[in-house]
Amino acid sequence: PTWDTAGGGKLLQIQQLVYETEQTLSINDADADSGLTLAITPSASSSKVLISGFLTCGTDAAFGGFGWILKRDTTVIGTPTSGGSGVQNRYHASFLNPFQAIGASTVTPVPFEFLDSPSTTSATTYTLTARGVSGTSNIYLNRSSVTTMVYTSILTLMEIDGS
Repeated sequence: PTWDTAGGGKLLQIQQLVYETEQTLSINDADADSGLTLAITPSASSSKVLISGFLTCGTDAAFGGFGWILKRDTTVIGTPTSGGSGVQNRYHASFLNPFQAIGASTVTPVPFEFLDSPSTTSATTYTLTARGVSGTSNIYLNRSSVTTMVYTSILTLMEIDGS
C-alpha cells in the first residue's frame, strides 16, 4: 500500500524481542513453536502492524523440507492460500529447499517481513513457527547443530497509523 504521511503512516509504537534462547525444534510432519512470540496492543482498529526480523538457524539433515510460518494469535498469516501440494508446503519464509542438506556447523539467517491489518485494539500476539513437510529432522534455533556457534533471532512489531 501507498502511505500518505499527512494522514497516516506514522509510527505509533515499537515492540521488540531479542531472542537468545538456543533450541532444538523437532520437525515431524507438523508445526513446531519457536518461542519467538511477541504481543502488541494497537491503539486503533485502523492501525497496521509491521512484523519484521530474522531467525538464525541450523540443521543436521534434510528431509522433505521445512520453512517458517507467521501466526497472528492462532491464525496463519502471510502465506500462500493455495498451491504447493498442500498446507504443509506453504510458508512465509524459506529455510531450506526440500532435500537440501547443509554442513553441521552452518547457520542460515532467515529474514521475514509482513504488514498486517489486525483490525482490533486488543492485545495481538505474533508467533514464528517452524513447519515441516515430511519425515523427521531438527532445526537448531540460534545455533549450529554442533553448538560451537551461538546467535540471536529478532522479532519486531511496529504499529503504523492506518487512518
